[in-house]
Amino acid sequence: MGGGWCNYVYEATPFPNLPPVDPNAKVLAIGSYKDTGSRALRYGPHAYGYTAETCAKACPTFKYVALQNNGWCCCDNDLSHVTKYGPASCGLMGGGWCNYVYQNNDQPTGYLTIKELGAYKDKGDRAMRYGPKAGGYNYDTCQKACPGYKYFAIQYGS
Repeated sequence: MGGGWCNYVYEATPFPNLPPVDPNAKVLAIGSYKDTGSRALRYGPHAYGYTAETCAKACPTFKYVALQNNGWCCCDNDLSHVTKYGPASCGLMGGGWCNYVYQNNDQPTGYLTIKELGAYKDKGDRAMRYGPKAGGYNYDTCQKACPGYKYFAIQYGS
């Protein structure tokens, strides 16, 4: 988490080929990914009859929603299992053991992973020039406070 005059730097890796966010859109299409019985997206109604928009509405506190097998809705805040199982090919309503994943724009994120890059010295004129420059952050809240930036850092513990 960094130290005095030491930035612990992270890289936020965006989803590949992510289209620009439409602020009026309820969901943002990310792509199709494999699923298993362990479930890549673990929460939600786990029921049929949903569209991407109604699934997002059913999952208001989750960053990601997905449709599987023509309208089965699930959601999660963590996509590590999605990437672990790998990409697949299915339509916008999902397929058999294939989630079509959407970002819930009510819970925007846009980032797939946070990668630790290591600790680097800092000085008064600041190696990392933008952002809140305040305490009380962890890597997740710092990344969210720096939307649009590929790199962010934690210094002096928070």
